[in-house]
Amino acid sequence: LSPWLDYKMANDDITNFEKSDCILSKRGLEDSARFWLIDTLDSDKEFENPIECDLKKFPPVFIASSRNDILYPDCKCFVEKLQSQVDESSPIIFVDQKTGFHDWVLQFPYLPEAKNVFESMITYLSK
Repeated sequence: LSPWLDYKMANDDITNFEKSDCILSKRGLEDSARFWLIDTLDSDKEFENPIECDLKKFPPVFIASSRNDILYPDCKCFVEKLQSQVDESSPIIFVDQKTGFHDWVLQFPYLPEAKNVFESMITYLSK
């Protein structure tokens, strides 16, 4: 759900999405990355920056993101990369919500559209 896939915040589109995100900011995320990753932020360790991973043997994925989420551009790029690298036996579900905010799916008790996605995710994980 709205995963943070590039701790380097390298996608130029992030700036355009930052204006519509009411929860996250690029500066706040950059500060968090420096805090969590301390000396390794500039490394090429794939486990620290999933968008740079070799995805050929990646497991099935369910990603939900909103076009008002600063992390959306990386979610979209990650899903496109997955679709180009994995075979059909590893299903990829990308919920591309036009409205919403970061982690909007977690508001499933209050938002009908979040409830639908949450139920879809449970079904997906149950397979």
